[in-house]
Amino acid sequence: MKIITSLIFLLILNSCVRNNYNISESNSEYILYNNLPIEVQEFLNNPLKEEGYKKYSSEGLQIGVKSLVCLQCNDFDFEVVYSSFVKSWVDHYKITDNKNGYTYKIDYGFANKPIIIFKNKLYISLKRNVLFGSLDTENLVFSCYKLKKTSINK
Repeated sequence: MKIITSLIFLLILNSCVRNNYNISESNSEYILYNNLPIEVQEFLNNPLKEEGYKKYSSEGLQIGVKSLVCLQCNDFDFEVVYSSFVKSWVDHYKITDNKNGYTYKIDYGFANKPIIIFKNKLYISLKRNVLFGSLDTENLVFSCYKLKKTSINK
């Protein structure tokens, strides 16, 4: 009986772990700005069109940068996970696909914001602060990761 209980526990644990993915250990491809989908390029050129970005200063434009931007989807949540050693240190980010139950871990420092999800792919800029100042599109490169069976696969 003890063996059967242990086996069931291991099977349940295995099924839970299978839905967690570490983005930094996943395969990616590099994509130049000009090869990004048009919708992603349009967002980068005009982030104020996207909900959650707004002018909030009369002295000038200050963009309230969201950490995760889901273009044409709303099934994802973003969470900052803090270190258990020092509570004020960020350990990693967690993106949850609420429709399919997949969780993606992104190591802190690995991802520049905003992280963009469009269709079944996650885009992370290799350059920091791409939404501030002039957008140097000639030298802008993104890492692109294919998400697992997301609700936006088409």
